[in-house]
Amino acid sequence: MALEKLVPVRMKKDDMKRDDVQAFRCGNDPHETPLAEWIKHHSAMHIGCGTKVWLYRLQSNDGPLVGYGSLATGKIETTEEDNSKKLVKGFEIPMLALHEEYWGRPKGVADPEAKFSRQIVRHLQQEAREAQLRGTRERHLALYVHPDATQAQDLYLACGFTFAPGRFLPNPDIPPEKAPGLLGMDFVWS
Repeated sequence: MALEKLVPVRMKKDDMKRDDVQAFRCGNDPHETPLAEWIKHHSAMHIGCGTKVWLYRLQSNDGPLVGYGSLATGKIETTEEDNSKKLVKGFEIPMLALHEEYWGRPKGVADPEAKFSRQIVRHLQQEAREAQLRGTRERHLALYVHPDATQAQDLYLACGFTFAPGRFLPNPDIPPEKAPGLLGMDFVWS
């Protein structure tokens, strides 16, 4: 079986109007639908503010839309070993999603790195690393994940992210008994 490789295509503001972008679906659960809404209705504004967004297509620049991912610069609060807080200039993944038709794909591959979800995360990690080498940002990549998105949490952990102790992004849709908000996760490369 030949490896199905995703092709990252840098999104432009007008791409938000494309039929395949407007048809993007990534589940019906309350923590999944905002991801589809973001690419359909909010991505152009974020691109205008400097966020880089990629559409991940199968096999070619105009192949089927498998997912999307985004990368922005930001100031991230970290907790040091002595429990003190520090702000670092790093990178953030504001949004990332896989079209529901491609969940768990490609099927039958032994190497987890070949999965589409992992290809997207690895590309964003690589883009952040390359940007860090060109600029003055620290070696830090952060994201936030919904407490109910356990498969996404497992993916990020498998890709080297760790939970950021005590860092949450407030979210009014998350009941306080679950978490104070979206869970912070960090990736730091050496």
